[in-house]
Amino acid sequence: MITRMEIEVACCAATGMSYEEAAAHLHLGKDTVKTHLKRARQRTGAKNTVELVASLIVEKLVVWDVRDGIFRPNQAMFGG
Repeated sequence: MITRMEIEVACCAATGMSYEEAAAHLHLGKDTVKTHLKRARQRTGAKNTVELVASLIVEKLVVWDVRDGIFRPNQAMFGG
């Protein structure tokens, strides 16, 4: 099962953030961001980050936040 943090990192990537930007945004190290993306791809069977994000959208694990113009984890799927 994909973790919430893996989804958070995938949302940053989907929004166009670099590893460094995602790391700063999530208060993580750059290598940690890379590891979360790699594990998320492995868990979902995605070949790349685009395929990963597409699968998260299809599964309704992420939603587009119109107000902020970024992808976010679907709060309804995570209880808050």
